[in-house]
Amino acid sequence: MRSIYLALSTALLMLFVYGCSSSSKSTPPGDDHNKELKKIDSLITTQSDYSDTLNVLFTHLDSTVAKDSLVKILLADPNVQMAQSTSQGVTVQYTNGMRGGILLDPKDGEETVGQSEQYKLGSFLGGDPSIGHKPSSKKTIFLNPSYWQRQHWADPLVAQANASFAKTGYDAFETYVNAQCTIDKFTSLSGYGIVHIYTHGLAFPDDKNIQEIYMLTGETASQATTDKYFADVKAGKVPIVVYDGSNKYCISPSFFARHNNFSDDTTLVYGGFCYSGLGGWKDTLIQVAKAGGYVGFDWHVQTRWNAAWARHMYTHMSDTSLARPVTLAEWRSADPDTDNTYWDDEPECQKWVSVWNYGYADLVLWRSLKILGIDPSAAPVGETVRVRGVGFGATKGTSTITFNSVLASPTSWSDTLIVTQVPESTTNGNVVVTVGTEHSNGFMFRLAEVTIVANVDTVWMLPNDTTYFSARVTGSSDTTVVWRVVQQVPYAPGWFLTVGANNCAFKASNAFVGIGQVVAKAHADTTKTDTIAIMVSVMDRLRQTPYIYCRFDGKMNYSINCSQTSYDLSTAFVMQNSQQYGMPVLHWEGNSFSIDGDTSFYSNPWIYREQFQVSGTMSAMGDTLLNVSIYLRESGNDPYFREWYHRVEATNIPLNSFMLYSGYNILRYQIYDPSLQNHITKLEDYYHETDDHGACFYERSATSVDWNSTTVNPRLNIEFNIIQTKVREFDNDSTVARERGTKQIAK
Repeated sequence: MRSIYLALSTALLMLFVYGCSSSSKSTPPGDDHNKELKKIDSLITTQSDYSDTLNVLFTHLDSTVAKDSLVKILLADPNVQMAQSTSQGVTVQYTNGMRGGILLDPKDGEETVGQSEQYKLGSFLGGDPSIGHKPSSKKTIFLNPSYWQRQHWADPLVAQANASFAKTGYDAFETYVNAQCTIDKFTSLSGYGIVHIYTHGLAFPDDKNIQEIYMLTGETASQATTDKYFADVKAGKVPIVVYDGSNKYCISPSFFARHNNFSDDTTLVYGGFCYSGLGGWKDTLIQVAKAGGYVGFDWHVQTRWNAAWARHMYTHMSDTSLARPVTLAEWRSADPDTDNTYWDDEPECQKWVSVWNYGYADLVLWRSLKILGIDPSAAPVGETVRVRGVGFGATKGTSTITFNSVLASPTSWSDTLIVTQVPESTTNGNVVVTVGTEHSNGFMFRLAEVTIVANVDTVWMLPNDTTYFSARVTGSSDTTVVWRVVQQVPYAPGWFLTVGANNCAFKASNAFVGIGQVVAKAHADTTKTDTIAIMVSVMDRLRQTPYIYCRFDGKMNYSINCSQTSYDLSTAFVMQNSQQYGMPVLHWEGNSFSIDGDTSFYSNPWIYREQFQVSGTMSAMGDTLLNVSIYLRESGNDPYFREWYHRVEATNIPLNSFMLYSGYNILRYQIYDPSLQNHITKLEDYYHETDDHGACFYERSATSVDWNSTTVNPRLNIEFNIIQTKVREFDNDSTVARERGTKQIAK
């Protein structure tokens, strides 16, 4: 007895010291809030001291007597309105409105308790209820302030839940443990689809007269947090209790609900703490916080049952192998692996403890909308396939089915079968059925391999010719071919005269020479194509042309070397091979041509000599004269000596126009503007005449042109012809009528 009195005396002495210390302090300057905050800080400090006092009492008294003794000490404190000994420790109501206490036994021990024989479960799934609610957010969160005590239960629970979430499309748990589980964290849970809380619950004032159930956080009390939630602390919404030697914050259901709104996400909240189905939790979570579903317990619960119920809930509600999902109510009433109730035979309890669900009874973690198979599993575009599954709905309505995001057009729709054709433009990927805002699982579908082969790889054509193409499609019942001409610049190589299911008639343009393309595309799979090269060439016709005609126009920059008379200055000269005087015709070898002629002809009574040299090369299609050199020299006496010659060398002269008829080919290569200077590599124009004595009578020469002349537009015109049209003309006196003008003989 003496030791008991000694302990009580020590405790009373401590109370006296604390009380005197508190009352003797002068009021610091500041407003009422600062005074109240300091008051709370003082109470928290004193509460820790009371916890130390209780530990002293435990060394001398049994637990019940020690707690009762501390209650007497507390009730003597003018700051304490109520103090009560409970099965969990000591609860305190302070006169300033704050609630607190000392949590000794969370009442979730790990004793092994047998399962109830009274609650044997029936079949897992009954009828097919109307399933209408599911958490819409994929985010999940796990908060475990007591992880330091319950790690060996928490880790398997989290692992099992994450494996289940992977089946139903939810994210893995964001996990917060111990001190990470702050009040701020508990007030920022809006936006999550699943919220799992695994902690301790505190019955206030005790479990025989429950006025409220508080949930323990992992945050140690601090002045900053107390100040932040000052009104709630002072109103008893956020009690501060000593647990394991530290003052920890607890939160009430009204505080929790006021800071979290689950209405947009139909959130499932698992209240994994003692008494979580009592107090204001179940009603406040559903009616105020608007949770879609809430799981709670009707008494303090063994932690192994707490964890087991959660593991089984996630496992069975995420079992997508079933024909339809398990609802929250079905899990609670018909889980095949664990009972929903057990008998707690602790002396202080001796009662059945159950898990309960609140909110939407039809809450599920996945929809019954599911594709089970596609027949055939691979098919080409346009082929009919049968999509089997559940939950499609009796009629299509606004529902859709897509093949790798490409919308299909079903011909038949029922709750378990959709008949449709594989849509055009789709590729290998998932087939998805959408009913309302819900999407089915993605079911892999592959296009059957489609091939297309055209009847030719390359075809050579003349402008304006017509030819016929065909292509064969394999791997699909749809053998239709889509034909397309690849546009060239500035002209298309041609167009289609007729188009059939797998053939076409193609006409080459009369304005195109070069390489074009016709593409054959399989309608069943538009990624499958075959390309035909269209070689529109005029080379065959060019090789038939024996005659060449060249005309150069330009304002020549002449040098007059001597002049006993005057001639009109020429602005053009012509060179050609004339068969009339025995000049050779063009000689072709491949794409190259040449003439090397030297002949004499008689023009009564005079004899003239003509030299004509030509060489050049065409492009493969004949659309460009790649290079050309033309030289013409004539000389003779009539009776005076006359000589003239012209030379043109040029590169890359484009085909300007052509006329190709039976027996009549004319192909013209021409440039006519100042840009011609970029193609002329050499130019010579020369005329020389002597008098009766052999002296220079008239001589002029030019090797350049005024490219910017406003009177003469520069032009180079080279024609290839199958017949001779440009023939030298002579006057009645058999004198040469030159294009350069008329000679004016001095009297």
